[in-house]
Amino acid sequence: MIKRYLVSFAGYFFIYASNIISIPLIINLSSESNYGEYVLLISYLGILVALSPLGLGFKSKREMPSSTSIDERSNIFYPQFYANILSVIILGYFFNAFFYFFSSSLFDEPIELDAPLLVIYGVLFVIYTQIGHIFKFYEKIVSYNLLGILNPLFFLILVIITYHFKKELNLEALIYAQIFSLCINILIFSYSAYRIVGFKLVFYKKLDFLWDIRVGFPLLLVVLIEIIISSSDRFIIGYYLESNKVSYYTVAYSIASLMLVVPKLFSISLEPRLMKLVDNESFTEASSLVSYSYNLFFLIAIPLMAGAFMYGELVLTLFLNADFAKESYVSLRILILGMLFYGQSIFMFCILSALIKTKKLLFLNSITAFVNLILNLLIFYVYQDILVAAITSLVSYLLLFLMTRFYVLGIFKFKIYTKEFFKVVLAVSITSICLLNLNFEFNENDILEFSINFFLFIFIYLISLVLFRSFIVKTIYNWIFK
Repeated sequence: MIKRYLVSFAGYFFIYASNIISIPLIINLSSESNYGEYVLLISYLGILVALSPLGLGFKSKREMPSSTSIDERSNIFYPQFYANILSVIILGYFFNAFFYFFSSSLFDEPIELDAPLLVIYGVLFVIYTQIGHIFKFYEKIVSYNLLGILNPLFFLILVIITYHFKKELNLEALIYAQIFSLCINILIFSYSAYRIVGFKLVFYKKLDFLWDIRVGFPLLLVVLIEIIISSSDRFIIGYYLESNKVSYYTVAYSIASLMLVVPKLFSISLEPRLMKLVDNESFTEASSLVSYSYNLFFLIAIPLMAGAFMYGELVLTLFLNADFAKESYVSLRILILGMLFYGQSIFMFCILSALIKTKKLLFLNSITAFVNLILNLLIFYVYQDILVAAITSLVSYLLLFLMTRFYVLGIFKFKIYTKEFFKVVLAVSITSICLLNLNFEFNENDILEFSINFFLFIFIYLISLVLFRSFIVKTIYNWIFK
């Protein structure tokens, strides 16, 4: 699994880096307000593409890892694919009409977009994600990661080309860049997907449709609820404050979400592998796999959290500018603590999915979303500040983690906090104390200051782990030099 995790890590790193690079690029080529409006529109479109499956597709994902022939994979893939395309077209026109109803409340100025633009984006994104599902659940990890890497990369290239010729970058140009990027990726990867599932005009049978709805609809709501948790605060900020405040919060959230790279990329390999192990009743091996994944997560997540607390403002200054950093760095510290809890929950979501406990997933996420939304609405009504959104996110993610952990440990035994966890915490503590006492500061050169502190942090941290005889570090070392 280490090889799969490393491939996924490399892929997700490039995806994350491309998305992070796009933030200062868009802001510098347009404005903070324009980027804030783009975030709101993409979040709105995210709800469209999340809602479009209507719960269909779980059967395809769940049975794909164990399927043995193209014909079998065609029969389970295409019914939900056609239903998804039809659904996103219908919902797309509804979302397009509703967009103009509420846009005046969220955006600083009236927004004008071509009528079918949201529908086209929705259809293309559905096809793109369906290709991703084929690669993921057929366990073609390299193809899956390439698909994810090239989309934001082409988007960046198209943004630069658009600005070069038009000398401006508005909201419509950004959406067109997204659309053309999706088109290029679909053209590149369609044949590889075809070789896995073939092509067939096959539609749902009544019993299969009802089973998919019954089991998959809770997962649909889970996805929507996750979007509510991660995006509702941005809509509330956009409603009460200016669009540039959305930018400040989004930047802090984007950098904090670096911690989620590990659990999300692990889930690419972990989820289908857990499904196979559960089908084979290999629960001991499944438990060991989950515990090992947690140890790898802590190995990266805890030093990231310490780094954000110590150098968050410096990173934001380098990333954008000192004024932007002043607006965002406190939110960054709060959000990254919340991401530590949310990252741990993601592994448990994989367990519940493998055990087909979709209704419980829905219940746990529903409570979290409700608490998050109510807290945001109540507190923002009295006090308008982006710190409110950061604090409510922290509270929500902590609540989700505690509830999910309590339930999952009741039906699936595994260890989260092993000796490895405490070795990592101790190593990070020693590293932080050393660097705070050394206190390297270069008032005239922020890049030099960050570079020296960054490399010293990694060096002292790794030396500490070696001295503590970290099992994870030893395992990775043996795998690399085997």
